[in-house]
Amino acid sequence: MDTRIVEYITAIYEEKNLTRAAERLFITQSALNQQLRKLEKELGTPLFEKKGRQMVPTGPGRIYLSGARMILEMKHNAEKQLANIKNSKSGFEIRFAFFYTMLPFFQQVIEPAFSERVPDVSLKLVPVEEKSVKSAIKNNQADLGLMVTPLPSTSALEYIPIRREEIHLAFPAVLEETFPAATGFPQKDFAARIHALSSIGYIQHPEVSFLNLTSEYYLKRAGIHPHYLCQASSVKDLFYLLNQQFACGLIPETLIQLTDTFGHMPLIPEASYYLGIAYKKDLAITLPVRELILLLLHVCDREYEDYDIFSVQNLNRSPDAARDDR
Repeated sequence: MDTRIVEYITAIYEEKNLTRAAERLFITQSALNQQLRKLEKELGTPLFEKKGRQMVPTGPGRIYLSGARMILEMKHNAEKQLANIKNSKSGFEIRFAFFYTMLPFFQQVIEPAFSERVPDVSLKLVPVEEKSVKSAIKNNQADLGLMVTPLPSTSALEYIPIRREEIHLAFPAVLEETFPAATGFPQKDFAARIHALSSIGYIQHPEVSFLNLTSEYYLKRAGIHPHYLCQASSVKDLFYLLNQQFACGLIPETLIQLTDTFGHMPLIPEASYYLGIAYKKDLAITLPVRELILLLLHVCDREYEDYDIFSVQNLNRSPDAARDDR
């Protein structure tokens, strides 16, 4: 699309003077005047008239300028969309930010699947500190990112929630016999159970996991002041220790399986977090971007996912195993 004449007419309107418009466009005044007269001849009507020292648009001129601004905006948006995805010398790439412990998950699962779906576009992985995903996107270090957040929205970015995880309190199942009879009020039942567990220590989450940053807040909000016995080295290790029936801990409800021997219950007030895809509001949702979003929606679906994406290790916990009756 040759938009030069549109830019010429827009410059004349904004500068209200041929000389200043020509200087802005880096052409001579005579060349600009020639282009204007040529266009007016083609349209069969003058676009500007002189009022004092200024050039102001005529009625037809205002109509033409309205369309001109739309054309320039379309051009600007198209260039912006291309700039969002064209970052590499060899072709196109999408930069995706995530908490650095998820790197094996992206290298082993997401990157190969995306390459198969969109072979002509490179997926550049941008591992960052957990709280830096939003900053990486806002500072143009990444086009999209996978965020863990207490709320499924963010004012600065667009956000697509792809999974909600409820957090449960795991405890030695043998202690269920000591729980008082239900009173009919969930809050009272929960408080009584917590009191019965008051002498039991807690296993802290792995240092790099999301729940390690938030578990103490969720526990204290539920009226629990934990005494930590040890810290698990991985999520897989955390489940192993909880199954030894000697301590309590917080776990995502969807990872619990029939083979787990510990008891568990949801916290009151309810505790949960969201996993979602964040991106700038002006990001062009091109076909490759759309394919990446659809891939993440599929892989992170709780009925499909067999990875603990918040830990370095693969849990190897079967996604098809039925979960404990609750």
